[in-house]
Amino acid sequence: MIVSYPLNIVLFYLFIILIPLSCNSQKNIRVFNEKTEDIYIDKGQVFGIELATHPGTGYVWKIKKVSDPSLLTFIKEEYKELGDEQLDFPGLDYFEFKALGKGNATIHLWYIRPWKKDNKTNPDIKVITFNIKIN
Repeated sequence: MIVSYPLNIVLFYLFIILIPLSCNSQKNIRVFNEKTEDIYIDKGQVFGIELATHPGTGYVWKIKKVSDPSLLTFIKEEYKELGDEQLDFPGLDYFEFKALGKGNATIHLWYIRPWKKDNKTNPDIKVITFNIKIN
């Protein structure tokens, strides 16, 4: 006997199977957030930092400074939606780096409105510093 399943059930199970497969490409990438102060990684390791953002306010997270570019290299930045963009849901700003050498470095990220000229002098701008310890 051939069993016929509704299309939505088939799509649901395909979705459940494909999501873990698509995430597998980044299985070795550790991701940190604003609750992390010190990040311990190995030379050659790729890692990510993701921070909550609310693009409807105009504020986004940007790299302010990487203290030692010979130890850390920036790979990519992307925005991850957490809901329907038209309903102005919050999301995540994601930054990916690779450790190039052994030592200590810092990454400074700031929450700014990129078009504003007073970002450097505005006392309300949030800055988060991550201390990176590379073995």
